[in-house]
Amino acid sequence: MVSSRPANRASGFMTIRRVVKNIRTPVYYVPRPFQIPTTEAKFDSTDVARFDTFGQQLDSKTSKVPELSNVTEARGNDASLSARMPSHFVPAQNSRHRIAAIALYRALVREARAVPLPNDVLRKGVENPLPRLVKKGFKRNQTEASYRLVLAALSKGYKFLNLFKGAQTPSSKEHSEILTYLREKSLRDARSEAGKPPPPPPKIERPKPKWPPLLKRISPLDEPPVYISERHPVPRGDLSGIRHVPNVAVTAHGVVFLRQGKPQHRSVCDYVQKKNKYKIKNMEHLLGSMRDEQQFAKEEDQWDGHLQTEIKSQKRVVERLVRLRQRIEQPLADLPDWVEKPSYERVGTVEPYVFEESYTSSVAATFDDASRRLSDDAADQSARARAFLAIREAEKKALEEDNEYYREKGYKWMIDTPYKKKQRRVAKRKKGGQDRFERRAVRQDKARKSNFVGLSPAPIQV
Repeated sequence: MVSSRPANRASGFMTIRRVVKNIRTPVYYVPRPFQIPTTEAKFDSTDVARFDTFGQQLDSKTSKVPELSNVTEARGNDASLSARMPSHFVPAQNSRHRIAAIALYRALVREARAVPLPNDVLRKGVENPLPRLVKKGFKRNQTEASYRLVLAALSKGYKFLNLFKGAQTPSSKEHSEILTYLREKSLRDARSEAGKPPPPPPKIERPKPKWPPLLKRISPLDEPPVYISERHPVPRGDLSGIRHVPNVAVTAHGVVFLRQGKPQHRSVCDYVQKKNKYKIKNMEHLLGSMRDEQQFAKEEDQWDGHLQTEIKSQKRVVERLVRLRQRIEQPLADLPDWVEKPSYERVGTVEPYVFEESYTSSVAATFDDASRRLSDDAADQSARARAFLAIREAEKKALEEDNEYYREKGYKWMIDTPYKKKQRRVAKRKKGGQDRFERRAVRQDKARKSNFVGLSPAPIQV
């Protein structure tokens, strides 16, 4: 028992030295404070006083470090202590700050509009420039996240609020200061505009030639379609570079179009999507009327036939009853309301026959109409495919003639070769990567700016 006491005291003071050594270094990680050993070692009053003196020294040293000011208050707890970093504060994302900033903005604009100004300082002779300057100032400080800058901007805004209120009196000092500033600003703007070079003369754009339609139908409407192209082959004088042979493309739904380059024009995409939807819709009508509605229509017509037979039989029974009552001269007023009573106007008249189309015939008409539309569309797409193939062959022939012409003239750089095609593919792939990088950068910048929204209030009504 006696031999363990020096060892315990030595281990306790070693822990004290480690704590004091770490506290002298201003770091954010703090080791566990000194803990009194829980062994059965006995301490006298001198040891207790010594530990109390060390605790007071520890408090005085840690109070000088802001991050460690609360460490000694929790001395004796078993949990480990660590100083926490302050969280990042974005004023534009805080509702309290946004409400205060919007209120200040509206108050400044309202007071600025009430300041009387002469015509020589008005913007374009009619507009008060003060609200516009206020809006530019708020727009400039919209993304600030520094406490110092935000506090300075808000303090300046409240000072300007008092300035605008005082400037509403034309004979005040504030009003003269605002006029002096606006006149000096007008002079600076005039000097800067005078130092700029004159604008370049407008470019005279040559009118673009009006291209004829890609395909033109030459067959009558009651005959199978036949198309020709008045645009292709393109004359050599209308080309701005090397001639490119277009390709004929067909979608999975059988829509034929001419691919003249990538990315293709938006009108071509719209045409292909429209034709695809048209064919899918007609195919759904065709399959629906053939599979699902045909059997249902047959059963529905059988049910309608049974109802008509029953109605006719009941009608004959009612007619016999009415004739019998008329023969024995009994009144017809006590008959039920659903019994059709004879009238003098209908005596001797024959009811006209009304044709009612059956459900089966309407389903068959839907099937025939969808089949006709699909057949007409298939014939039209076949005619377009033949016209597109003719365009491709004509362009290939024109390309061979152009290459022969350039060889005779010695313009070898105008002749398209497989090596040039490979270079174009590599350049296009590289440009596509750059475009993707730029689009990603734009998206990231837009997402970053979206974190600072909310400081653009609605128009102010005075």
